[in-house]
Amino acid sequence: MGCALRVLAVDAETRDGPPRALLIAAIVVAAGAIIGILVFAALRQSPAGPQTVPIASVPAPKADSAECRALLDALPDGFDDYRRAPAAEPAPPGAAAWMADGEPIILRCGLDRPAEFVVGSPIQVVNEVQWFELSDEGRSTWFGVDRPVYVALTLPQGSGPTPIQEISDVIAKSLPAKAIDPAPVG
Repeated sequence: MGCALRVLAVDAETRDGPPRALLIAAIVVAAGAIIGILVFAALRQSPAGPQTVPIASVPAPKADSAECRALLDALPDGFDDYRRAPAAEPAPPGAAAWMADGEPIILRCGLDRPAEFVVGSPIQVVNEVQWFELSDEGRSTWFGVDRPVYVALTLPQGSGPTPIQEISDVIAKSLPAKAIDPAPVG
């Protein structure tokens, strides 16, 4: 009987706690999880800075005017899903952009009168600002035509009414209204 007690005592000493293989497996799983979390966090870091928006240069002889500076200073940081984004260099004067998941919204101030804006062109009024619209391949450009400087707002298809409504409010507060001046027909 003395031998049986001794075997039980040895078994009790070796079975004190979880089996060694289970302990090693738990440590390996925990270490793997920590490494996985660190790799995931490294890959999910936000980009170095905000995405820049390329803005094509177009003739804008009044882009550096006091009117355009006042308008640019009053523009909102965003609307709906769009957030203000810096223009890619070389950035044209008098321009601003907002970006969401798709195409950007681009505002240009101080442009020449659009050649298509002639006597009899249809005008739409949005929140006290008169706009002339040109559409092109999935986007439209609206020209504010009743202010001391021409303002163009290029909107991607599906951007909704909020951008032009909010920009109209800013234009109405920042720039005095004036009579429209379309080119003669022909």
